Amino acid sequence: MSKPTVWQRPGPLGLFQSTSAFGTVAAPLLAGFSLATAALLVTTKVADMVPLANWALASFAIASGLFVFAIQYQGSATGYAVPPADRLGWWPEATVDPAALQVARQAQAEDFTIATRLSGRAGVCYDAGLLAFLAGLALMIVPTTWSLARIVPVVAAVLAGVMQVLWIVAARFLPRGCWLGEAILPSRGSLRGSRAVQAEPLIEIEVHAVGKDVMEVVMNEQRNAEEPTGSDDTVASNSPATEQARNAPAWPRDDPEVRGRFTAAMVELTGWAPDEDRLNSAVEEMLDKASSARSQVELKAGIAEIVTRHAVSWPRIDDRVEIMVKDIKMQWPRPDPYNQPGEKA
Repeated sequence: MSKPTVWQRPGPLGLFQSTSAFGTVAAPLLAGFSLATAALLVTTKVADMVPLANWALASFAIASGLFVFAIQYQGSATGYAVPPADRLGWWPEATVDPAALQVARQAQAEDFTIATRLSGRAGVCYDAGLLAFLAGLALMIVPTTWSLARIVPVVAAVLAGVMQVLWIVAARFLPRGCWLGEAILPSRGSLRGSRAVQAEPLIEIEVHAVGKDVMEVVMNEQRNAEEPTGSDDTVASNSPATEQARNAPAWPRDDPEVRGRFTAAMVELTGWAPDEDRLNSAVEEMLDKASSARSQVELKAGIAEIVTRHAVSWPRIDDRVEIMVKDIKMQWPRPDPYNQPGEKA
């Protein structure tokens, strides 16, 4: 049994973008060509020169209708296929409230199901319309007198129709791994065995990769700790501010408001809402770091390291770390020895 995910995911991930491409670009163009050709066969004397004009007209009329339905179905599917990032933008309370997140997840699951069904119907209409279009093309170019120059376009149109039939069969009916399906429409199954594709192993990621600003302050703090106490570039380790920070009372790690903010942030970054054990473990780790930190620099670097180790939403890590540190700073009774007026940091 697979682990539950925060959001329902299409397979492949770009499924809705690909179906939107044929529903908004290819289908309108082919519908226009089909209608124009049908009108040409009806209103001009071109039909007198085409032996199978009536059959061609029927094919183009069917194709134009199917393409129109493909456009309508895909347009409706696009309204439901909203990416999770956009949902959180419209539903910001889901980033801080687990109950609101669950409501957003339920709505996304329902919309995903509707979008998948509508997109599938759009695909059926598009495939059938394309077959009708190719059939009309082949029927329209059948000559009254055969020659090599007239055989070539007819054969090309027939081969295009056969290829489209094979494409539909491979995409909709053949099982994954079938040699014919993999030859026409490759999938991940074709990249296994002797053709296996291996992702390059990641180089060990350090805490400093979280953000340049964190890297600089951590490096400065380490440099200051290594230099002699009397240097001009060091923090006065025996200054009154530092001594006051060391003797300050412990930070209230059991504050429910801050714990809730930490939990909501980790849910957003990791998607661990169903996995309470891992979520609580990470939150406890961050609260321990907040309780033991003696400066804002140490606090920021420590939380950044924890979030980096657990999170998967890399682009938003820096923002979430800043918010966490600010939340703690509002209730943190200790002065910051690295940020005192008149002292060098």
